[in-house]
Amino acid sequence: MRVIGLLLVILGMGAAFVFWNKDTSVEVPTTEIMGQQVGGGRVNNLGLMQDRQNGLIFGIGAAILGAILTAAAPKPTSEQKSFTLQPARKAAPSEDAVRSDALNVKGRLDQLQALKDSGAITDQEHEKRRLEILSEI
Repeated sequence: MRVIGLLLVILGMGAAFVFWNKDTSVEVPTTEIMGQQVGGGRVNNLGLMQDRQNGLIFGIGAAILGAILTAAAPKPTSEQKSFTLQPARKAAPSEDAVRSDALNVKGRLDQLQALKDSGAITDQEHEKRRLEILSEI
């Protein structure tokens, strides 16, 4: 919101400046009527004056709207300013959980060794499953 408001202020002020400096007069040709020179010089054109007025109203209105949006935008707190994405931290496991995990891994490795010793699985299968269990740690 704040950025849009600032852009509107800048664009509105720029448009108002351009239209403020717009020329509203036109050249009038010189003619001769009954032996006298009539006309010449510049006169204001109502259509150009109206275009200038509409441009000024648009520019100033856009600038005011931008100022309102900028002022109404919520200001970031110091917490929001310092916000950075950080990877989630895992809580340190308790001592009991570490012991339980270690016993669980040891029990699974013992079962795997028993399967190999009984001939239920091959050496390659044993090594593959052993690596899977160890990679979970």
